[in-house]
Amino acid sequence: MVGEAIRHDLRLRDLQLRMPGGLAFSIFCAVLGIPLARLAERYSRVRIIAAMTMLWSLMTALSGAAGSHVQLLLCRMGVGVGEAGFTPALVSMISDRFDAGRRAVVFSLIAMGVPLGGAIAAIAGGAVAQAFGWRLALVAVGAPGLLLALLLLATIPEPERKDAGQSADTPPSRWCCGDSPVRLPSCT
Repeated sequence: MVGEAIRHDLRLRDLQLRMPGGLAFSIFCAVLGIPLARLAERYSRVRIIAAMTMLWSLMTALSGAAGSHVQLLLCRMGVGVGEAGFTPALVSMISDRFDAGRRAVVFSLIAMGVPLGGAIAAIAGGAVAQAFGWRLALVAVGAPGLLLALLLLATIPEPERKDAGQSADTPPSRWCCGDSPVRLPSCT
């Protein structure tokens, strides 16, 4: 919704405009997903989800202060890092919070949040951008996530881990995949 305004204001070429939204975001989101998932196996998922929500919301809002292509690129990388850590912690927490018969519905509701949130952000962000400019629009769509992260920390307790045969005090082996039939030689 604000791409053309950003391109015009920062005097970006098409490739420069597309890199922060595509390549930078995707690479950081994909590459950091596994290491951040490992953190979710060892530490509070509620805190990880809140921290990642704060990170991507803050980086979205900071994108509104970008004065150059490099600054915009760095902000979008931060959004990618936040999203990379959010999903594994959320999936793990939902698996422990809900029984197997309800998980599919819960995951579906979470999955619906992505396009609905995107639509709301596009509509609200577009309206703010039209009235006040693209910079304030990015702040407006980033700021609510900071509040939601604080609300999450204040209201959602960390669920007990239900990993079969594993104590909550003992994180999984560095290389093993739990009960997965795929095992590295060090898992035997």
